[in-house]
Order: sequence, then C-alpha cells, then structure tokens
Amino acid sequence: NNIIILPNNKNIIMAAEAARELSSKNVTVVGSRTVPQGVMALMQLDLDGDLDAVTAEMRDALNDVATGEITRAVRSVTLDGVEVEEGAFIGMVNGRLSTSGNDMTEVIAQTLEGMDMEGREIVTIYYGDDATEADAEVVAEQIETSYEDVETEIIPGHQPHYFYILGAE
Repeated sequence: NNIIILPNNKNIIMAAEAARELSSKNVTVVGSRTVPQGVMALMQLDLDGDLDAVTAEMRDALNDVATGEITRAVRSVTLDGVEVEEGAFIGMVNGRLSTSGNDMTEVIAQTLEGMDMEGREIVTIYYGDDATEADAEVVAEQIETSYEDVETEIIPGHQPHYFYILGAE
C-alpha cells in the first residue's frame, strides 16, 4: 500500500504529484530530477523502515550526487550564457546547460569541472545507445587520469538521447 515514486526527470515531477493525488494508495514522491539522483535515493531504501523516515533519507540523498549529461544539440541557441551550434556536443550539469563544443572529450572535461569533483569518490558512467562499452572505457580513463582519487564504474544505460549520463558521488 506504500508507493514511492522517483520521477528521475524534472518534467515528470508534477505528473507524479498529480498521480499521487489521484491514488487511493499511500503515495510519496521523492523529487529526483536525474537517473543518478534516483539511484542514490534507492540506495537509502529500507523496505522495513518507517515510510516518512525512509523518504526523508531518500530526499536528503538527492544532494549527495552531481549529474552530468552529454548529448548533441538539436538546434542552435544561446542559453545560460553558453553559445550552442546545432550538432555540437553539449554538457549539462544538474539539468543546466554548462558547455558546448565539437570535441566530446573537451565537453566531458568541462562538464566534470562543473560537477564540483572536489571530494567525489566515484563516478558512474551510464552509456547510451549511441556509445559503446569501449567508448565508455575511454571516458572512464579520462576521468581517472584527471581525478586521481576518483574511481569509475560503467553501466549500460541504453538511453536513446544521451551518449553519457555521469553520476558523481
């Protein structure tokens, strides 16, 4: 009878809240905006715990991870002070456009810089449909070379629009 919804997308949170209102079940929405936030929240899940306490811990955990997303621009735009050309690689940090360029390696590096890597211990690399595990291994090497104290893990995310989703804890 207890349901916890993790939207993992800022555009889905309002729909999740509306579903909560319509349900006869005890539904709680933990407002995760990204997949890495949802995974971090799930790590706090205690099936035998008090629902309010568990969801409070899940909400707190959302702040323990930074998210980077690497994709391609579908149109030219200037947003958040970043000039983007259609077809360029773009990097987003916690849902905000942070960088753009034609060199994916550089876009990844700039995205990581925006993720406040100081004190981070692990970066999970979710690679999408347009990347291979070998591609993700190159990204992992890039991260481990740039941030000596950071370990990486690689997971096939199968996401259709993002080459990589990075979760830094």
